[in-house]
Amino acid sequence: MSSSSEFSGKNLIGFTEFDGIATQYQRQDMPQKKAAWMENLQPIGPNDLVCTPAAKAAIATLAGGESIDRMFYFNLGQNTDYILCFCSSGAAYRVTNTSGVIVKFANAGTFSSDPDVTNWETERALIADSKAGYCTYDGTVFVSQGGVSPNIEVTNGGSGYTSGATVAITGGTGSGATATATVVGGVVTAINLTNPGSGYLASDTLTVTITAVSGGSGATASGHVWPFLGFNPVTLAVFQGRVWLGNANVITYTGTGASYGGIGYDDFKAGDASGSFTIQDADLVHNITALRGLNNYLWIFGDGSVKQIGNISVSGSTTSFTVVTISSDQGTLYRDSIYSYNRLVIFANKVGIFAVFGSSVEKISADLDGIFRAIDFSQIPCGAVADINNIHCYLLLVRYKDSVAGTRSIILAWADKKFFVISQGNNLKYIITGVIQSLFSLFGTSGADISPLLADPSTAVAITLRTSLTSNNAPMIGKSSVQYAVAQSVGNASSLNLLIESENPKNVSINYNISNVLNFINNSSGALQFVNSGGGNLNFITNVAGFFYKHGNGGAISGVYLGMTLTGNVINFTLNSMLLEYEENAAFGTDQVAYAATL
Repeated sequence: MSSSSEFSGKNLIGFTEFDGIATQYQRQDMPQKKAAWMENLQPIGPNDLVCTPAAKAAIATLAGGESIDRMFYFNLGQNTDYILCFCSSGAAYRVTNTSGVIVKFANAGTFSSDPDVTNWETERALIADSKAGYCTYDGTVFVSQGGVSPNIEVTNGGSGYTSGATVAITGGTGSGATATATVVGGVVTAINLTNPGSGYLASDTLTVTITAVSGGSGATASGHVWPFLGFNPVTLAVFQGRVWLGNANVITYTGTGASYGGIGYDDFKAGDASGSFTIQDADLVHNITALRGLNNYLWIFGDGSVKQIGNISVSGSTTSFTVVTISSDQGTLYRDSIYSYNRLVIFANKVGIFAVFGSSVEKISADLDGIFRAIDFSQIPCGAVADINNIHCYLLLVRYKDSVAGTRSIILAWADKKFFVISQGNNLKYIITGVIQSLFSLFGTSGADISPLLADPSTAVAITLRTSLTSNNAPMIGKSSVQYAVAQSVGNASSLNLLIESENPKNVSINYNISNVLNFINNSSGALQFVNSGGGNLNFITNVAGFFYKHGNGGAISGVYLGMTLTGNVINFTLNSMLLEYEENAAFGTDQVAYAATL
């Protein structure tokens, strides 16, 4: 908000050139370009705060008292998008993010409350969990330790299978594994696991038998049991064709897949250059908290450090790489806050939000220090990226102990080096990014629901802009408000309230309505009202946002510091500027002394 000025002999305070929220200051004499609070208003340009869209109704709701702890976006086959939901019961579901169809793929008691998920190409989700271990799900079949791996290699496609083929999986100590064959041009091209079975051991040798339905021969395939790792990973990432799994201070990585037709997500054979290593650096402090493959690096997060692995080379059965430390004094416990944003890697911890710029880590959230001091970290912060009003933003969901509204969920948003606050429901637990028609979209849950957030521009949202209380660079001069003005644009009728305030516990409250209704005026400046045949008023609504300039009496609010707060429920609303005219008076008048005496 711009510096104040004097115009035509009048003292004016101009709140313009909006530069985001700042909460590390007291409201008195904080920088005028900063807002003490900016909620559901997004800084688009120097004099444009645009309201954010509202949340849409839930696309799906889990039944049976299920409560979602974690959600992950899963793209299958490049054209089907799912949201994987992991619940407090230990069950897991997939939800199609267009239709809302719900499918349960793991029963209660399967998972902990904090699994980690990544995608293997567009073929399957890979899951690391302290309870379920290393697992995989392809949208149809869920496989965990004790089941047959879906990585079944066709070693010879045969010929003449014009009527198809059946598949049998035998051998080993387990049972129940089934599969089907894909036949193209009489040749078996793939074996598709339909049931992993159970009870199989790592030492089991499996036999895959392909039988022609009518004619055809020569097709062979090999299968194996899903790997037994001997530990349960808590985080994982895919990087340079490998899967990297973290547990405590150890990272285990898969091999090249040479033994399995070049597919390596379950290849832990030492001869295929798989392996593990232990991070013994003192700056890891405790455990690896997150692995992420972002921006051509594998990122290794501890609670107090950030490391990375770049290029990997393979010689025979040996994989070589170098671990580089990026930061020895910042890291995160909050794995799900880590996102790639415009080539930056951003993460959050208990003191703020940080970004990796090249080879250095810098705090970007000094403006939010006041908010971070009031976060309830018993709800784990989680991040996302989303395109809001066509601007790409980093988002962090936190549980905020609001001194006015009570503890509630808010989203901290960052774009163009400016922060603002978004509210999409007071009890949001988790948010994720989903890509829909090339737009980065946001989904969230407050418990059992899966809801599109920031997706409904036709529903009103509650906005708040609380300016600084400014002395207008004159902290020794008293001030009394005379007139105010608010410049705004609106595409739909909206109701707003404006408070004119000082450091004293007094304010003037002004309610007003704005709309894009066309008013017709006669040549005597009188209003013309059109009436229909039933005697009702006819209003003419424009199809574009209209500019509205509201001004009036400032109510003689006195103090050394003056400011304004604008609230309301709005649709398609833009705030351009707010102005306050004042008269000078004694800095220590009766009101100030009387107020001080009551403290």
